Formats: sequence, C-alpha cells, structure tokens
Amino acid sequence: MLEDDGPGIVPEYLSTLGTAYARRDPSGDRQAGGAGLGLAIVRAPAEAMGGSVSFRSEPGRGLHAHVFLLSAGDSSEWARLGR
Repeated sequence: MLEDDGPGIVPEYLSTLGTAYARRDPSGDRQAGGAGLGLAIVRAPAEAMGGSVSFRSEPGRGLHAHVFLLSAGDSSEWARLGR
C-alpha cells in the first residue's frame, strides 16, 4: 500500500488512473506538475507479471495505491499465467 497526503482524486477520474497521460486535472493545466505517466509506469509491469494495481481516494485526503505482485516462488500462479 502506498499513500500520499495530496489533494486526492475526484471519483469520476479514479478509473483513468494508471493509463498513460491520465492526470488529476484533465484540463491539461500543468501547474500541478507531472505528465500523467507515473502510475502507468507502475501499472504496466505489475500487470505484465500477473499482478495488479488499484486506487482509492477522496478529494482533500490523498491517494491510496495498492500494488499486488506475485512471489517468484508462487509456481501455481505462474503456471496459470503460462510463464
């Protein structure tokens, strides 16, 4: 679990997190910084290795990200994934 104490994400934008160029402020205003790539860079390899990334947030209360990765020793799950 990763958490921050930033401004949070409004519910209608939570589903876009983890996609390339998704931003808290979709207007394109760069004052908040960032290009919207960070969470996509986290999600892509996690999912490629059979894991997942999920998010929850409330405006004004920060973002919580849960990253699930398979253990290298979890042979039954790796077999299911064909690896």
